[in-house]
Formats: sequence, C-alpha cells, structure tokens
Amino acid sequence: RKSMTRLACFLCDRMELFTIEITKNFGLKEWRESLGRVLFECGHDDKKITFLFSDTQIVLPVFLEDVASLLTSGDIPNAYDDKQLEAINDKFKDICLQENLPTTKVSIFTRYIQEVRSNLHVVIAFTPIGEQYRTRMRMFPALVNCCTIDWFGEWPDEALLSVAQAEIEASNTEFGSDELRTNVCSVFTTMHQSAAKMTERFFN
Repeated sequence: RKSMTRLACFLCDRMELFTIEITKNFGLKEWRESLGRVLFECGHDDKKITFLFSDTQIVLPVFLEDVASLLTSGDIPNAYDDKQLEAINDKFKDICLQENLPTTKVSIFTRYIQEVRSNLHVVIAFTPIGEQYRTRMRMFPALVNCCTIDWFGEWPDEALLSVAQAEIEASNTEFGSDELRTNVCSVFTTMHQSAAKMTERFFN
C-alpha cells in the first residue's frame, strides 16, 4: 500500500508525498504543527501533496480524530499559528473580492479550505484485521464514508516467485545450479505465504 502510494506520487506531476516521522518525543503539538504546515502549503502555496498515514503512526487517539476531521471538513483544530492565519486572510481576502464572495472571516477561511481540499490527497494505509480495526471504523465513519477503499488481496504464487527470482538475480548470488536457485525461490514464496497465514491466525 505504501509502495503503491509512493509510486503513484512519483508518476503524478507536481505531487509531493508527506508522511509523519514518529520520534520518541512526537506528540500532539508536533502532530498539529506538521499537519498545519501541510495544509498551509496546499491552501496558501497551491502545492499538491499526498498525506500518507498508516495505523502504525497512531501514537495518540486524537491523531485518528484529526484525520477523520480532515476527511470530512478539510481542516483540523488549532492547526495554524498567527502568522499563517494572517497570510491566509491576506491572500484569500483578495481572492474573495475577485470572485465576488463575501469578505467575512468565515467566508475567507471557507474559500481557503476549498483550495486545501482541491490540492490535498489523503491516503490511509490500515491493516483490515482484528477487533481494533473494526472499532476504529465504527468510531470514525469518515474513514469509510469519505474514502475510496482499495482492498489489496493476497499475492498469487506466480507474483511471489517472480519477485524472489528478480531479487536473487539482482544480488548476483551464485547457487551452483539452476535447480538450487529455483528451490530457494520457492522457499521464499512459502515463507511469505506461511507468515501471512500465521498473521491471520493470530489476529482471528
């Protein structure tokens, strides 16, 4: 899922990829500052950004609340500092005047959010296994209602074998015989499938 997102961003013109870097001291303050900066760049600077968020990055429950808010409204609470708010007001007041829109604070910020939603793409990579996943879906319906869900199924045997063969070939490892090379590739395939089965068994 993450690899597909990175590839899609690479193929898209002018599309940047953003994901948070979890550190020991990463908390709510750092989270809001990071997202606020991304939203500002999308809305004020007209940058096209994909925000990649995975379930392993949910350090605090409020992170998921903010993502749900972002999906429904295009905004999160307390995301901007005074300097950013002033810049937003200055730029979008002129835009509202040009578009014959009211120049109230609400109207200006609404026009800004419209720009954010136009430029920001949110990709949520969750593992659809276990009770915790079901609980999150019930608590935050926006994760379903406001998203296009792509289900990534199991890899076929041929694909797993092909990847193993390509990686072994790229490593320039000598096996002595083609039969041994084929057997090693088959072992990689079996290991991947066994790990997937044990993971499913563990969570169920």
